[in-house]
Amino acid sequence: MPVPLGGFMKKTLKNAKEIAKYLLSTETPRYTPDTEWNTKSYLHDWEETFKGCKATLKTVNVSELRYGLLIMNLDQESVDKYKLLSVKTIPPLVVRGNKVIEGNHRLRVLKLSKTKTVRVYVVEELT
Repeated sequence: MPVPLGGFMKKTLKNAKEIAKYLLSTETPRYTPDTEWNTKSYLHDWEETFKGCKATLKTVNVSELRYGLLIMNLDQESVDKYKLLSVKTIPPLVVRGNKVIEGNHRLRVLKLSKTKTVRVYVVEELT
């Protein structure tokens, strides 16, 4: 698993570009014939999605989090890889409200292990 943003957790991802880079660093690799294009495409899409937003690192109760839209894409192989990590070293999830944007596999592991709290980046509009 990659270590996000140079090996440390930023307290705040200040803009859409930083959020997009963090998301890419924690993304389960998708193998395509043109991986470079795929990476650029993901970055661009996420930067557009989070335009005008920031994300702040917080600790929240796992029980309050809900799976995001991609719950049907959970694969056991990815869940098993995250099970090998200590819950203390799992990269922070990314959430909007209480819905997971990135980190459904990690959330599954946290719920299975009955972990009480987790670090998440909470996405919110810039003020």
